Amino acid sequence: MEWITILKTTERTKLPLGEFLQRFTQAERLAIRSSTVPEVQDFYEVLMTLDIVDTVSDFVVGGVSLLVSEGIIQAERVEQILKGVLNA
Repeated sequence: MEWITILKTTERTKLPLGEFLQRFTQAERLAIRSSTVPEVQDFYEVLMTLDIVDTVSDFVVGGVSLLVSEGIIQAERVEQILKGVLNA
C-alpha cells in the first residue's frame, strides 16, 4: 500500500502534450486558441509543436503566467495546471 502513496505524491514534470492540455478546462483551451494577443498566439503555436511538455521549463511557466496576466486563466489555476489537476 505504501507504493500507492508514493505514486500519488510524485509530481511528474514531463508530460505528453495531450495530457498537459487536459489540465486546462475546455473554456480555457478555447480562450487560448481564440486569443488575439500575439504573445498568447506564439505560446500556443510553439506549445503545439512539442511532443513532451516540461511543466517546470521557463517557456511553459512563463506561458502559463502570461495566460494569467491576459485574464485567460485565474491565478489559482497556475499551480493546478503546472502540478497536475486534470479537468473536463
